[in-house]
Amino acid sequence: MRAFDETITWLDFRLDLRQAPPSFWLVLGECVTGIRTLTRVPLPLAEGKALERETIAEGIHARMVMDGSSLTVSRVMQHLTGVLKVLPSQEQGLLELDGLLYVWQRIAADGSNLPRLDPDMVLSYQKALLIDPTSARDNGRWRTIPAGTKALDGVPPDVIPLFMTELLDWLQGPELAAPANEERMAYALLHALITELHIQWIRPFSSTNARITGTMVQHILVSAGAGSVPGHLLSTFFLQHQHEYRRQVQQAALGVPDAIPFLAFGLRGLNKGLTELRSRARIIQAQGQWRAYLADLFAGSEAAPARRQEQILLDLALQDGPVALNAIPTLSPTLAKMYAGVSEKTLRRDIDHLEHIGTVLRGPHGFRVRLERLLAFRH
Repeated sequence: MRAFDETITWLDFRLDLRQAPPSFWLVLGECVTGIRTLTRVPLPLAEGKALERETIAEGIHARMVMDGSSLTVSRVMQHLTGVLKVLPSQEQGLLELDGLLYVWQRIAADGSNLPRLDPDMVLSYQKALLIDPTSARDNGRWRTIPAGTKALDGVPPDVIPLFMTELLDWLQGPELAAPANEERMAYALLHALITELHIQWIRPFSSTNARITGTMVQHILVSAGAGSVPGHLLSTFFLQHQHEYRRQVQQAALGVPDAIPFLAFGLRGLNKGLTELRSRARIIQAQGQWRAYLADLFAGSEAAPARRQEQILLDLALQDGPVALNAIPTLSPTLAKMYAGVSEKTLRRDIDHLEHIGTVLRGPHGFRVRLERLLAFRH
């Protein structure tokens, strides 16, 4: 028996998936279905790119914050769109952001051609993350600082290379291999979550552990054909529920090590994120179809009432709920300009006409557009 086998009992690199309850496999299946559905959703180019950019920004922001950064998600978004301006004192944070963005973009570009993940590749990823010359001493090197005594403190530095080798061999070995090719994505999700847990236990680097975990997760998922979005959603979920995340990591190391509750926690979070993202994508789809419907409805009509009514329907479709009559002209600068020189009676006539042709529904709290007119198979 090795000297550390009696003290680091939670790192035994074993997992009996037969002990997972049926609900575990159900959520895993829902995640795979959600990923495949999301990758086939056609969206208008501009709106689709904006949604993707927001998802990426949130995922990158999450790993940065988990590593101690004070960057906000809005500033990450600004940097992705090229409009962020920072003070000289803030340039270090931007360098770290660029390092993470560069590595993840490289992984996404390589796709299914990514090589096997091994310790040397992990070291090269960590070196790329630390592009700041002032941290060159730690670039591409395992942690040398002694660990504490708890699972979350990491293992002693002298066993890090061994444990990282064992982890990666185990992840890519026969015990955790997908039984069939069609289950490859499902098992990649499990591998990603196992990696998340074990890197938290090992803590192989003096810094960047959250970013290197996210990078390894991206490598695993992208190489299995799942794309980068699931990794971003997992990162965002773990940051949003950081207290529970740490509790789950600690709990999995107590007594007889059991990773399944942590895996289930991660799968539930991913499934929730995928569901919310698909819902947002459906809203974008509906709004695009609504614009096309209105273009047909008002085709050839340049009269002022028709232009006002079309703009009402466009702006109402962007609202989350009903809008009171007197608030309709305030929905956009365009509407405000259109109704600036007319009476409230004109607004009422426009709304009455839209209600008459079935495009607007009146309720106790105001008016909403009838997007359900676009739905098929309702009867």
